Parts: sequence; C-alpha cells; structure tokens
Amino acid sequence: ADSSEPVRIYQWYGFAGRGRRRADAINQCPGRPWTCVRSFRPETFHTSDAVWVWEGARPEAHCLPPQRAAQVWVLEHTESPVSYPRLYDDKFVGRFSLKVSYEASADVVMTVAHPETEGGLIPPAEWS
Repeated sequence: ADSSEPVRIYQWYGFAGRGRRRADAINQCPGRPWTCVRSFRPETFHTSDAVWVWEGARPEAHCLPPQRAAQVWVLEHTESPVSYPRLYDDKFVGRFSLKVSYEASADVVMTVAHPETEGGLIPPAEWS
C-alpha cells in the first residue's frame, strides 16, 4: 500500500471472547500521513497487509490461518519464553516476519507501560 492507503492489520485472537466483538480500530499518527486499521474480524484476514498474533492467546500452529505471500506476520509476546515453550520452536517462530517483545533482540521492543499511558489517556509529551 502507498502512504495514502491505510495499513490493514488483522489481529488474530484465539479466544472467542471480547476481542472478536470489537469494532475495527482506526489509528492516525498526528502529523503523519499514515492510517492503520486494526481488525479482529476474520473476514478482514484476506485483505490485510499484516497479521498480528499474540502468543498469550496460545495459538496452536494448526489453528492459525494459512499464510498469504503478501502479508507480514507479527508475533507478539510479553512474557518469558519459559511460559510459552512454542517460542523455542524454530518452525513456529519462523512463520513470523517480525517479533514484538520486551526482549532487546526483538524487531520492535515493547516496554511495559502504565495502562493510562497505553490507553492514550496520558499524552506522550507527559510520559517522563
């Protein structure tokens, strides 16, 4: 997609709970041309640019949707691999293009933040 087209992310969520009922989230960075549309709706999988999988949902490899060549697959985990042995499985982890984690070796390092910060209640200028 060019910069005028929104980036579409399908967020795979293994549980049939709250995540599946959410409406699409649309995020726009202030002062930037990019828009991101994040969806939990399975019907958006085929048109998504990226697939985001949270390891905390304990995705079994056979339960994940089939990978499409044009999609970037992202694996997110926020806990020790000891809690998720699959993170030691090279075949499973090898399915993903990017890793989002607290680990310094991650492609995107995600630190733990206060829920009000993550929820956008405290603007970035006030984070310090």
